[in-house]
Amino acid sequence: MLRYIILIISAVLLSCSPIRTDQDKTPAEVAALFRNDKLHLTEKGYAVWTEIIKNYINFALQ
Repeated sequence: MLRYIILIISAVLLSCSPIRTDQDKTPAEVAALFRNDKLHLTEKGYAVWTEIIKNYINFALQ
């Protein structure tokens, strides 16, 4: 039970909105990060998402 509670407390929700609202990217560049369904990421999209997660982990570990 304690392990389950610790897991819940340590859960973090990261928003993917930085991918969709990046001011440095044109609409076409942002669209290229998503598949045709505009929901699932492409390989490029996952590369951006990976950087977001890495930055968060590095920040959290400081």
